[in-house]
Amino acid sequence: MKRFLMVAMVGSLGAVEPKKTRDEMVHDDRAALAENEAWVYNDLVKGFAEAEKTKKPLMVIHRCIP
Repeated sequence: MKRFLMVAMVGSLGAVEPKKTRDEMVHDDRAALAENEAWVYNDLVKGFAEAEKTKKPLMVIHRCIP
């Protein structure tokens, strides 16, 4: 039983990914949203036009990235 637990623990250590920095996470979010047609990223005028056209509310998120 102890041998199995040690092997399982060692095997799981190799799967740990390095922790991403805040900048990397923001860039990943931007890349994912830019490719998604359901979101309008960084274009407020286009967002308002889409909301007007679809008669749906608009959610605007302001992010301050120092």
